[in-house]
Amino acid sequence: VHVEYSAGVGCGTTGVGAVKYLGEQFDNGRPGCFEWADNLPRILARFRPQVVVVAGGLANISDHRIDGRWQHIGELDYDAWLLQQMRDFAAAMSVTGAHVVWLTNPDVDVPNPPGVGSFPEEDPQRMARYNELIGQLADELAAVDTADLATVVQERPGGQFDSTFRPDGAHILLTEAPDVVEFIADAIVK
Repeated sequence: VHVEYSAGVGCGTTGVGAVKYLGEQFDNGRPGCFEWADNLPRILARFRPQVVVVAGGLANISDHRIDGRWQHIGELDYDAWLLQQMRDFAAAMSVTGAHVVWLTNPDVDVPNPPGVGSFPEEDPQRMARYNELIGQLADELAAVDTADLATVVQERPGGQFDSTFRPDGAHILLTEAPDVVEFIADAIVK
């Protein structure tokens, strides 16, 4: 197995546009996201993967400016827009015949600066809705399967925010979570 890692940290799977991400507003998308999205077709053409794993989703549940107004997951128009963005991303990821495994996401609880309350992305309802859309996408598209990483993380000893494997409340230290690695490996093989 050859693994090619391509991360667009904080970019999401939507088109690049105005986003409020963890308390910061980026009118032209987050730095580096356009370049990451622009590189993906070349990466796919070069490596011709059999399986593409989509992980993460914080930027997808952030507020986005669509049609001149700020919207977020849980609003009907936004959900329809996001699901179409996810369809488009899945189609792009499977263009060379690859199968897409889209991982669900556990809740996040990121460190907030002093005096800042919780970020909108920390709302468990937002992540739950995003995970529902992942399931809907997998139901619609033969090239997409979902793997319920959220449940695996939530059911770990110490809970989903155990600092031994999620020190920042968002990312997962796979070196400290061999069961999560095994789960992801099984999902890829399947």
